[in-house]
Amino acid sequence: MTRAGSVILAIAAGALTLAAAACGSVHQAAAQAPGATTSPGAALAARYDPCARSFPGMPFGRALASLYAGSLACEFVVPPGARRLAHVPAAGYGSLQPSAPLPGSQEVDRVQYWQVPGTPRGVLAWEKRHLPGALAASGAGLGYASRGGITFLWESDYDLPAVPAQASPSGQIYARTMRISAVSAGSGRADIAVQVSVGWIGPRPAAEVVPPAAHAVTIAVTPDTNLHITPPAPVTVTDPAKVRRIVALVDGLPLSPPGMWSCPAGSSATFVLTFRVKPGSPALAVAEPDLDGCGWVSFTIAGKPQPSLGPNDGGMSFAASVLRIAGLPWNLSKIIGNRLTPG
Repeated sequence: MTRAGSVILAIAAGALTLAAAACGSVHQAAAQAPGATTSPGAALAARYDPCARSFPGMPFGRALASLYAGSLACEFVVPPGARRLAHVPAAGYGSLQPSAPLPGSQEVDRVQYWQVPGTPRGVLAWEKRHLPGALAASGAGLGYASRGGITFLWESDYDLPAVPAQASPSGQIYARTMRISAVSAGSGRADIAVQVSVGWIGPRPAAEVVPPAAHAVTIAVTPDTNLHITPPAPVTVTDPAKVRRIVALVDGLPLSPPGMWSCPAGSSATFVLTFRVKPGSPALAVAEPDLDGCGWVSFTIAGKPQPSLGPNDGGMSFAASVLRIAGLPWNLSKIIGNRLTPG
């Protein structure tokens, strides 16, 4: 299943090349969801120190992502004797050539190039020793590419946590990555690309909430078809306090990461919440978490599909929270199969 996604997939595919503030370009391959707040203008962004590590008061969006990209680019330490290159180097079979972001992603991509004395591996090791501690500690180890059994490209990836750490309906900077790639330029020198990528999730549209007229919610599950078990009967919750908590759970979900995702195949089990004015009345809204795959929550209002909700792999936790609020002892792991229910 292919779903909306983020820059992280592009990094995994080697599709992103980005970096320092002065030489980059900003890509926004898809607009934010209808009703989302647009990014502020350059005048507001200009009030901040471009190398600051946080930007209080800035709304989530392209301008804020651009500030974080510039901030992350400032963390790169230029090695002694380095020479800035105006264009992508041809060395290494053109492996430092930048690529466009994946369709649908919301990200700021920047890239700059240097020629540095030393070997590719030596340059990457030097850089890791001189990066700020938090960034250096996020390193994923040394990667490489080879041709004909000969290694020609070395890479180090660094990933900082999302801002804020918890996904929020108001938006989130969810990916901050620096990739340093190095190839041999001959004569004891290396060409490097310093690539910075910052992705963001825009604010959730104000209208994408459970209608206030909803005073009852029906909870229904269908087990995986391969399990051949009888599902529990649907339950309709009418207790006002419980209904308010379940509504708040749905309304508190952020938008799912934008872009293209390839979600793993999962169980055919379903978990469906139907919000109504009263038991038996027409559906006002329906929320259905994906219990496997990417784990997002599908949401419709008056039968019209809305942007998917929730962080990656959040579907099971969402369903378990609903069951706790409703006081239902249903065993989700038994209904789904091959998956443990979160605590």
